[in-house]
Amino acid sequence: MSYILDALKKTEAENDPDVRASLAIDRGERRRQRVVQGFVTAALLINAVVLLWLFVPRDSSTEAELTTAAPAALPQAPAAQQAPAVLPTETVQVGQIEPAPLRRLALAALPAAVRREFPQLVFSTHVYADDPALRAVVVNGQRLTEGNSLGGLYLNEITENGVVFATGDYLVDIAVLDDWQN
Repeated sequence: MSYILDALKKTEAENDPDVRASLAIDRGERRRQRVVQGFVTAALLINAVVLLWLFVPRDSSTEAELTTAAPAALPQAPAAQQAPAVLPTETVQVGQIEPAPLRRLALAALPAAVRREFPQLVFSTHVYADDPALRAVVVNGQRLTEGNSLGGLYLNEITENGVVFATGDYLVDIAVLDDWQN
């Protein structure tokens, strides 16, 4: 029906100058409306892209690469200071190391010679969970999980009250929460 109306308007416009002027105004308004609609559409598309970029989660594989790369960046002990072959130099699962040949002692119970060589440790965070994968500590500003090493120490276990480091022939229990409760 609009085709018929357009044809009638054209015929009238050819005969009547007033209608011819109103048709020209209608065309100008239509063009303006189309330009405005184009700008609004473009703005909405740009907003949608920005919102998607901000709120859609990123690929988790890149985040996983970042979190797995962090423990590898920890300083490794020189070969001469590392423990015997019982202790691996790379990250392992809890329970893979047999603690039987090592003597488990509290830090204060270590022989004086071993205690003098034991590095100063400053704990700033201690996270214990039933799931070993969620356990972590921050020691001397470095985040460690079970299986990581710090200097010549190997983090064997994170317990509810502290940590167990392996060094030389010893498993050393350090109760970090006792220090914080003072």
